Amino acid sequence: MPPSTRAKCAGCGAPFQCNNSSLPGFVPISLFEEVENNARKKLERQRNDYMCRRCYLQKEFNFLLNVNVCPVDYQALMGHLKLLQEALIILVVDMADLECSIHQDLPR
Repeated sequence: MPPSTRAKCAGCGAPFQCNNSSLPGFVPISLFEEVENNARKKLERQRNDYMCRRCYLQKEFNFLLNVNVCPVDYQALMGHLKLLQEALIILVVDMADLECSIHQDLPR
């Protein structure tokens, strides 16, 4: 199976991948291959027309899937945001589960 592509989801911006359905950017192999083929052929359909499974289900059916982000990726993302002059980070927490809503490495 191909690992991932440079094309990104129009909804969340995650690079498309077809290896792990619990990670951001997951699309079925058929859609992954379509994105890759269109990129190679430089077809009219824009890259931003495609959405990962999670964003598609949220947009079309108002159903939100959980996705996992490994700690290394999370730290890399947050570290990148710290370097930006203008970055807005909105922390959404579940008051009934406050302890698990805030990542332990967030203050760093």
